Amino acid sequence: MDILLIIQRCLARDEDAWNTLHREYSGLALAILRRKFPDLIDDHDDIIQKVFSSLLTTGLKNFNGTTQYEFLAYLKIIVRNEAVDFIQAKQRRKTVSLNNNSSENEDDPPMMEIPDPNIGLQPDHKAEAQELLSCIATVMRDYPIADQQVFLMKIQGHMDREISAMLKMPIGTVAVKYSRIRDTLREKCCDKS
Repeated sequence: MDILLIIQRCLARDEDAWNTLHREYSGLALAILRRKFPDLIDDHDDIIQKVFSSLLTTGLKNFNGTTQYEFLAYLKIIVRNEAVDFIQAKQRRKTVSLNNNSSENEDDPPMMEIPDPNIGLQPDHKAEAQELLSCIATVMRDYPIADQQVFLMKIQGHMDREISAMLKMPIGTVAVKYSRIRDTLREKCCDKS
């Protein structure tokens, strides 16, 4: 099957091509969910629906690969992202913004959010956690958005080749960008003696 031809036909709103894409890849998407998110078994159908909705609205337009294997890696990322979004929407966890800019202007970079480090900490440890969070935010602001994206995708568990395909940059560049931020964080935020 020529995945690029199917994608082109899907983008042209060819219903047969869409049915083919769904038939060929919905089982794979379900297998990814079962393997990576077994606790969501009751929600798998909803997540699969979101995956294919995402593919229909923007995902296929944004795919820049040329092979079926690249599409499989891309699909895996979309499945994982939709599952994580589903979990976050379901749990409504408390988060802390790493962006001190309160403006909600569309031109501003997206806010980075992490789970509140103070949850479950003793009072004397909260100040240390807040200091670490502040240090991380300061370091991250000094890097370009592309570097921040690489770092955040990497700590979310994405592989270098997945990040490379999504951000359209060489794998070596992905590794270098991640290493630089990681080393800076270790030096400025962790090695305080």
